[in-house]
Amino acid sequence: MPTTASPDPWKPQLYDKYSAHHTPTQAQSIIDCLHQHLTPRSRLLDLGCGTGVTTVRFQDCCAHVVGVDKSPAMVAASRQRGCYDVRVADGHDLQEAGIRPEEFDAVYSHDAIHWMKKDPVKVVREIHRCLKPGGYLTAKFFAHHGMSAIYSTLIAVVGQYGQDGAALAPWYLPTADEYKAILEQNGFRVHAINVTPEIVPLNITVRMALDMFADSFVGSWADEATKNEVFDKVVQAVEPVICRGGVYYADYVNLSVVAERL
Repeated sequence: MPTTASPDPWKPQLYDKYSAHHTPTQAQSIIDCLHQHLTPRSRLLDLGCGTGVTTVRFQDCCAHVVGVDKSPAMVAASRQRGCYDVRVADGHDLQEAGIRPEEFDAVYSHDAIHWMKKDPVKVVREIHRCLKPGGYLTAKFFAHHGMSAIYSTLIAVVGQYGQDGAALAPWYLPTADEYKAILEQNGFRVHAINVTPEIVPLNITVRMALDMFADSFVGSWADEATKNEVFDKVVQAVEPVICRGGVYYADYVNLSVVAERL
């Protein structure tokens, strides 16, 4: 989720449409890994819970599940879905949501850590702080080269306006070696870490995706007319590359990790 608090760019209904095809299948592999470490007495934190699609599933097999998300709109959608304990919080500071030290047996995170760009090391330390010794982090998020077609085009287009697109980008996209080192240097034993490329249908248009995910590239410097001009240029450049048979395909590169808190 984005690190800026206002305005909230997230639109839960659009996000659910975007994620309906790929979230259940993409998340299942790490959910299966996580279930090996859960018992009916487990307490679980869903970091970046979004609209609560997977959060609500964990409520059936854990003693208590807490979901946190930076977006108030997403948290509200999670509550409507039936998640009973969801809170607005930034992954860089889980204490603001009342998350206590060594409170959880497991932390799960899907499609969220790449939004926590400001200080990835601090995020790892927060995860460590709230896990019990022997607890597990199981996560999947974008890695280096993720969404490269749209990402590189955004950088190129905002560069035409004298802006540093790499600095404006909201995403943290590490390599496996980079993230493994951060975990090991901050109190984790990494049991598995893998990077997997996937071609995934977006289920929404490129323009819809830009409106939902790419506001940080233009929000701090462009007026509405300039924003529309930038996004129109990106759409014109990207659509011929990623559209086939009327379907838009995204070039995902996902990092999956299972790590134990020492």
